[in-house]
Amino acid sequence: MTRVTVGNATEPAATAPRRPRWAAFGGLAYLVVSLVSSALYLVRIHPSLTNDYWWPDFNSTGVQTFLGDVYNLHLSRSQRGAFPLFDSDSSVYSTKSYANNDTRIEWSASYSRQLLLDEIPLAMAVNGLRKLNLEVNLMMVAPYCWLDINRTFAMAHTFKRQRRCEATKQSNAGLYVETVTRNCAANSMYTTTQRQEINGTIFSTLRLTKEGQWWIQA
Repeated sequence: MTRVTVGNATEPAATAPRRPRWAAFGGLAYLVVSLVSSALYLVRIHPSLTNDYWWPDFNSTGVQTFLGDVYNLHLSRSQRGAFPLFDSDSSVYSTKSYANNDTRIEWSASYSRQLLLDEIPLAMAVNGLRKLNLEVNLMMVAPYCWLDINRTFAMAHTFKRQRRCEATKQSNAGLYVETVTRNCAANSMYTTTQRQEINGTIFSTLRLTKEGQWWIQA
């Protein structure tokens, strides 16, 4: 009977091929050159990084702050056209030092509310509406009084509100839905993301009358 002896065969260990030294030195040199060039680039553009305009050696706490103060001052006064930079009547910046490193620009916290409450010219308001889509215009959520310009379809949420609309609000174009839809694309009421809501709350009722059907077709 033949006997077979099982043992651990000795195999030569597999060794990974050694990379040439020049590759290691090349990688190290690339790393050093990248770091040095990045540092030199930051040093080079440092004069331009000190202000918002990327102008080298521009005094952002002096000239930029002064111009910002002058602009904001005349902006709050609603002035148009040319005006003197060194206005002796402007106490906002005439008594202010622009030699410090932390000089801040003066601005009015109420200017945004001033814009909101000021009267907007009709042409500007219409152009603004036409630049927006119907979804954005409907998000204004105005307390509408009527659907159409002819005031055939009332939309006030209470009878008391509707009577007040009839008495004092007829000349307010912002309370007519038609003034919004007429300044949007003709098919916007059918392609808007809110078409289901419009169809369920407005169109479904309009289709019950001939006047409503005429308004939809118009």
